[in-house]
Amino acid sequence: MEVEEAGGEEESGEKEKRAGREQSRMEPAEEVVEMEVFTKAGKAERVRVNGGLSLEDRARMRECIQKKVDVFAWSAADMSGIDADVACHRLNLDPKTHPIRQKMRIIATKLEEPIRKEIKKLLDAGFISEIQYPGWVSNVVMVKKGDVRWRMCVDFSLLNKSCLNDCYPCLGSTRWLIQPSTFLL
Repeated sequence: MEVEEAGGEEESGEKEKRAGREQSRMEPAEEVVEMEVFTKAGKAERVRVNGGLSLEDRARMRECIQKKVDVFAWSAADMSGIDADVACHRLNLDPKTHPIRQKMRIIATKLEEPIRKEIKKLLDAGFISEIQYPGWVSNVVMVKKGDVRWRMCVDFSLLNKSCLNDCYPCLGSTRWLIQPSTFLL
């Protein structure tokens, strides 16, 4: 299956759907103002704050952010991970299931470069690592964002079907769905 980008010859229904999505996007309730702060390396980064703040409050906000600038992740490489010796995640797979390799999808040539860039960024940040003989293989899916950029997602639908339900699930949403009459709103 080849990934196709919506081109110049769109159906009118598709244009209407896209226009509806663009109109339903969340917007800030109030005006947003950009401020500049500097990282420990001296690089200027921009943050957005409520435009309704007084000049004094904005100055205090900038000062507070500047003092704690090292706790912000300005890029994926700035995010520190947890050492695998401390904690390591593993999937709770049903022992009766066998690893599934999804059939490799054909990717449009125009999407190869965005995929390469995203994979390089994730490898450099240490979020992913290359493995030689994977038991499970899932395809990447490129989703067009509101502007001209692409978001890379992974299709974990088959893997999710093979995972056992958590024996200690979050009760919040499950209980609301099962017994909505017992909760006061």
